[in-house]
Amino acid sequence: MAEVNTNSDSLQYLHGDLDLKILKGRGFEIPSDTYVTVLLGDINLARTRTVVYNSGSPEWNEHFQIPLAHPVFKPELRFNLQYNDYINNTKSIGTTSVSVQQIVTGEAISHWFPCSGKQMKPDAAIFIEVKFTNCEDTPLYQYGIASDPDNFGVQDCRFPVRKGGSVTLYQDAHVPDSVLPEIKLQDGKVFEHEKCWEDMCHAILEAEKVVYIVGWSIYHKVKLVREPTRPLPSAGNLNLGDLLKHKSKQGVRVLLLLWNDVV
Repeated sequence: MAEVNTNSDSLQYLHGDLDLKILKGRGFEIPSDTYVTVLLGDINLARTRTVVYNSGSPEWNEHFQIPLAHPVFKPELRFNLQYNDYINNTKSIGTTSVSVQQIVTGEAISHWFPCSGKQMKPDAAIFIEVKFTNCEDTPLYQYGIASDPDNFGVQDCRFPVRKGGSVTLYQDAHVPDSVLPEIKLQDGKVFEHEKCWEDMCHAILEAEKVVYIVGWSIYHKVKLVREPTRPLPSAGNLNLGDLLKHKSKQGVRVLLLLWNDVV
């Protein structure tokens, strides 16, 4: 937990990993479709699955691992109990909280937290387990992937580390020949400037098992190759969206990961 002074006010940051379990509830006089949202100030950190059966003692058994680098404008981590009514309107029916000052001690917290709300019985509560690890106490943040030699690579990735991969550096999405200066490398070699979008198009067309695209945003109508420097297969003239659908129909697994940040 660090402090940054801004306009003479002390602004605190919660910086580290939050291991959070939302296990079960009791004492709720509510209908079905209950779930819990987790907020730090106005920032929504997590949401449990929806329990779809009518029960005053729902069990979520959800486990979240949440990396944090968030300003703390309010002194508690808030848990809102909600449900969706028959026309899918969200209704908030109860709330509980855990003190940030208690969380940052790093001690394991595990007990029933009383809930307040109009549809709560006197013993209404949610069973929560919380454990915060400061970034300064996390070897991964201090030393990177070298801190865990037994599990080389970035943790919790969708795909495991594999040998034989490569990284290609590009100046831009597309640069005509002879425009960029010659870059000399060691041993008398010269860096070869490639065509980024043209290489991407060929890679997608030649994919046999999976196409995985990660980006801030993806504009599916873009045409990757407009000035081809080598022959393209027939599908190479499609825009990106149609090209991905074309590969999917061939049995290739197509995955997109958009950051979807609020900007």
